Amino acid sequence: MVSRPYVLSPASPTSRLSFLVALFLTLWFTVTAAFAFAPLVGGDDAIIVQDLSGNVGDPELVKTSDGKLFCALSNIIYTPTIERTTTIYRSLDNGTTWELWSTLPKASGERTAQLRFLLAEGTQSRLHMLYVVTFADGSNSIIRHAWTNPNSSTPVWTVTTPFALSGYEFNDGDLASDVSSYGDYYLYAVATGTPASNQQNLYFARSTDKGDSWEASYALTFDSVASPDYYLNPHIAFGGNDRVQLAFDYGDNCLGPSCIHNSARTMYAANYANSGLSDW
Repeated sequence: MVSRPYVLSPASPTSRLSFLVALFLTLWFTVTAAFAFAPLVGGDDAIIVQDLSGNVGDPELVKTSDGKLFCALSNIIYTPTIERTTTIYRSLDNGTTWELWSTLPKASGERTAQLRFLLAEGTQSRLHMLYVVTFADGSNSIIRHAWTNPNSSTPVWTVTTPFALSGYEFNDGDLASDVSSYGDYYLYAVATGTPASNQQNLYFARSTDKGDSWEASYALTFDSVASPDYYLNPHIAFGGNDRVQLAFDYGDNCLGPSCIHNSARTMYAANYANSGLSDW
């Protein structure tokens, strides 16, 4: 004889209680599983600015200790002529809404790109921007630095030029500070410099007055025309023991599986680069 499978029926009080317990457990496990395997979802996708007449991109984001958010954007306008500007937007409500806060100053015929945004909250809190400037007349690109007060409602930018040499193109700038260790902080900048003969070397510059002025930049690598190597994409940081640390790409003008010298490398300066090239 085949036994009839037992079916829970809500007809009697006892079976009704068992039925409700089983139903509760089924629902609980279903909901728990749904949350356990559901993708993590953050906050809303808030639009900082709508792309209306060209392209906006290359966002750089910083946040102050009192919660202000600043986002720098590179803007490209294609007509009637190509223009590149940098705008900075601010949010006072954790990124829910944004307002145009400032536009980086530039002269007619100049184009700004390759932004690096840095907040340093020390004895003087400043927003710092390092950026490449190209020119409509085809002049060689340079790298500028600008700073302003993040607490200002009408920001005014102080602009200097850490990297500019006759006959050289400068790109790939990066910026760091030692504000984590010193309230009266220094700034450190690195870039690639390329002459007409196309060797690409790393250049370094330092500011000891929080960006008001810069010491003369100097080369850290010495590629030659006879044996061309390439030093690219440098990134800079201030680390322990007062070291200024760099990471960068290195290539020896060779492509393919037999080229063993292409690599990512690092170098550092002791004593916050206080003695120039001899500290590296």
